[in-house]
Amino acid sequence: MTGQAAALSDNNITTWIDYDANLKLLDVYVSHNVVKSQESPLLSYRIDLATIISEYMYVGFSAATRYCFELHSILSWGFNNREH
Repeated sequence: MTGQAAALSDNNITTWIDYDANLKLLDVYVSHNVVKSQESPLLSYRIDLATIISEYMYVGFSAATRYCFELHSILSWGFNNREH
């Protein structure tokens, strides 16, 4: 499922954001399922988050549709920090 197809439906969308600190690679997956898709990520970006993220910080979410009205709700979210 492409990100555009997921965004055009009325169903809840589940998103996973994975970061590999060794590869400095951020991957974003989008699906209508609650199980992470094994497909290629919708977005893959090389970035060193260690230069951006500090030990204590605030995290926020933002969404926009430009000229259209939509309701963007975060139903749940979680964060795990696992060292390899």
